[in-house]
Amino acid sequence: MTRPLAFTDFCDRVLGIRFTPAQRVLWSVFGDGVDPADLEAGDRELAIELFGAVDRIPPVARKVLALMKGARIGGTRFGITLGVYLALTVDLSPLAPGERAFVGITAPSMSLSRQALRYAQGAFESTRELKRLIVGTPSKDSFTIRRPDGCEVEFKVLAASARGTEQRGAWFVFFHLVEASFMRDPDTGVANDRDVFKAARPRVMPGGQMLLESTAWTEESLHFQLVDKNRGAPTTALAAVAPTLLLRGSDPDIRELVAQERERDEENAQREFDCKVLSGGASVYFDHEAIKLAVQPIDIPMTRPAESVAAAGGDFAFVSNASAFVAVYRVGTIITVADLVELRPAEGKPLKPSKVMGTFGKHCKPLGITELVVDGHAREPMREHAEKLHITLRSAPEGNGGKVAMFSATKTELNEGRLVLPDHPGLLRQLREVVKRPLSGGGVSITSPNRGRAGHGDLVSALVAAVHAVMRVREYDGIRKGAPSSRVNRTASRFVDTRSPGFPILRPDGTLVMLGAKGRAYR
Repeated sequence: MTRPLAFTDFCDRVLGIRFTPAQRVLWSVFGDGVDPADLEAGDRELAIELFGAVDRIPPVARKVLALMKGARIGGTRFGITLGVYLALTVDLSPLAPGERAFVGITAPSMSLSRQALRYAQGAFESTRELKRLIVGTPSKDSFTIRRPDGCEVEFKVLAASARGTEQRGAWFVFFHLVEASFMRDPDTGVANDRDVFKAARPRVMPGGQMLLESTAWTEESLHFQLVDKNRGAPTTALAAVAPTLLLRGSDPDIRELVAQERERDEENAQREFDCKVLSGGASVYFDHEAIKLAVQPIDIPMTRPAESVAAAGGDFAFVSNASAFVAVYRVGTIITVADLVELRPAEGKPLKPSKVMGTFGKHCKPLGITELVVDGHAREPMREHAEKLHITLRSAPEGNGGKVAMFSATKTELNEGRLVLPDHPGLLRQLREVVKRPLSGGGVSITSPNRGRAGHGDLVSALVAAVHAVMRVREYDGIRKGAPSSRVNRTASRFVDTRSPGFPILRPDGTLVMLGAKGRAYR
């Protein structure tokens, strides 16, 4: 089938898309097969910034683009629009009669995949001529078009499953990996970007293409390694680095967005907008093998043993991130996750603080927990809701030093085999994604990827707060071993023995005092 229009002309003339100069260069080189050496002087300079100093791109490298992108450059939208174009133009004569070609979309979460699918469906619905090609009733995970030549192409969301099983058994005219650096199996939490890539790559038809696009994260991902190997010298793929301001710096709203984030969090701005991978000593914080060994077949929620102390940590967010609760108990030196919950806001439906605290309270009650350790974010607005449930909100260690202390304590318990984890995909994924990075002048920063409503390390934040709190509990003689749990209420900072006239209090500085009947403290 001949191509009546180049991809960039299709976007311009049919879909009404207006590219910035750098966007046009990016998609001309990948979508239209233009060599950087054939561009005009100004565009040639843009190509060097994007692809490195390369003049001619080998045909074998053109099948795959590894795009390291800044936020808000249109990577997902324009990427799947290329899928729309290829669905209309790729020669499908090699297919058997009745066989269907596919545009496959895989992302770390189904919501991201469906967003890309909506972009594709919106492109077809934008003109009367294209809308007529849609056959049947689109679903949230797929829709099908019938081309003028009678061939059908299905646009379909495919889960990031282990060993790439979802990507097998199909022929792709286009395969799109959205946020490829964060690809994880939804059931196991294990990085599976290589599995998905290996399954899909051989199934891309002649004339078809494959796009791996992602914001920057660590150097361990397949996405980064493809970019690092091929930028400036494409062999197995075409590679581009596309910072936000290079592609959309002419937009004053975008410049303001970048400036605000740079002022708020320079490191995050460098990753999100400047395509700076967490390198320079950045590494995964929790050992993946230690995480694997810590997982036990335990049921959540667990019944708290009589001979135990317990603590809980919380992480509050309501609009763009999730809220999380994790409870742990300790018997001797062994700390076990007893319960956890993660509440995610829906699009346009933020979480209600009263319901979040109410849910957390229901999870505290069976474990006899009356205190929740949280950081400063939203603590004061939540205090009123907590007090109604007779729950006290305690402050977690503050600042970067306090955060590092909590994470370090959890890491030590994990590496020493004293932390028992449930087989919970979300918690395990978040643990594997935590990275550390050295700071100038000493120390480290600890970060997690921001997945918006899908989570921002919220379960891990709640876990380390709970572990740090339960480790501060000191043994004392006020509670005899073997005491029935119904007569003892013990948390990370208050122990009550109802058989004695006073009860012991563990102060924030770690000292233990006995509180008398009238509230007088004595050692």
